[in-house]
Amino acid sequence: MTFYYSEIFYSIKNDSLILYAPMGTMADSSHYNKDKVKIVDLQNASEIYDMSTNHKKLGIERYSAYNK
Repeated sequence: MTFYYSEIFYSIKNDSLILYAPMGTMADSSHYNKDKVKIVDLQNASEIYDMSTNHKKLGIERYSAYNK
């Protein structure tokens, strides 16, 4: 699965991976198990900002290409 964005957010619930990423940043959505991986599109800049600032409060983790 390829994303064209520098960070994504994720959580694991009920044996499923839930990915939160800006809409349109995923290269191809046909190559993953939709029962185990769920994609949540962040629709606009406000949703992306809210996720960036509040993800910990929501129990969601952040992965950034810039974190080592």
